[in-house]
Amino acid sequence: MSPFLLLVALSVVVSRCLSKTSDQYSRCAPLPFSCGDFSTNLSYPFSINGTQTGCSHPGFHLSCTIDNLTQLMIYNTSYSVKYVDYVNQIMTLADTAYMNKDHCPIPTSNTSLDFSLFDYTGTDRNVSYYYCSSQAVGVSSLYQLSCDASTGMYDYYFTVGDRVDESCTGLVYFVPIYASFTDRLNVTNARKALMSLKEALREGFDVNWKPGKGWCEGCVGSGGRCGYNSSRPDEPLCFHWDSKIHLSMKQDSE
Repeated sequence: MSPFLLLVALSVVVSRCLSKTSDQYSRCAPLPFSCGDFSTNLSYPFSINGTQTGCSHPGFHLSCTIDNLTQLMIYNTSYSVKYVDYVNQIMTLADTAYMNKDHCPIPTSNTSLDFSLFDYTGTDRNVSYYYCSSQAVGVSSLYQLSCDASTGMYDYYFTVGDRVDESCTGLVYFVPIYASFTDRLNVTNARKALMSLKEALREGFDVNWKPGKGWCEGCVGSGGRCGYNSSRPDEPLCFHWDSKIHLSMKQDSE
């Protein structure tokens, strides 16, 4: 092949690569999302209706409920997304079941995260729930859930921390809250403790999301947009209008 024809062929290949990368870069532009008090431009790893293929990570689809709560489903449990911090990859979640102020905060299971996608943060602290036959004598930080309408012999009690109280032989559930609520729950007045518990559960807790950790911030900083390849999900993928920068980002991550 003559040098001229070779140059033409290479130009066509580069042009196609540039066009493909540019198209994906455009398709992955942040999308405006507004639901109740939550309003932001969403991008990787999140998706909403209208997000294009390859622009988000599975497990991060957000929707707006009829109560104007931004919903994220984790293991069939509905969480309200209250805050998103892209720089530190932190989001604030609250179990939707606790968002109703009149709801008695009795759990039906432990709070469970998909630890392939999320981690707790240092701002979180557990509330321990006990199912007891009677309140433990001498345990001042163990409070009965007075809103429980149960007519059986057993009642729910709660306290702050992960310890299991030996005077309660029933099921134990752990639910995360902000550590800043600890002092407000460790009070002598059971009614105040219950009101603080309801408030703490509505405020939620923080989690770090894992997808994109270590590379997505650099991609965005270079002017690119993070993406996802379902056939190679662990490979960093950065779309840019310039294919050379796109290729460079992939090489730097290897």
